[in-house]
Amino acid sequence: MGGTGSELQDLTNSLYETTRAYGMEVSTKKSKIMVNSMTNTGAGITMGGEKLV
Repeated sequence: MGGTGSELQDLTNSLYETTRAYGMEVSTKKSKIMVNSMTNTGAGITMGGEKLV
């Protein structure tokens, strides 16, 4: 969980780099982003160059 979009992007990058270091991968097709906000704000998070929905 991240408090801001940039924090969430940093955490996602860390997850991506760590899994690659161990020879694993995260499915971007199965990964989802959930935003809990009072305003209609999108996160725009990417992993490995692919946008997560």
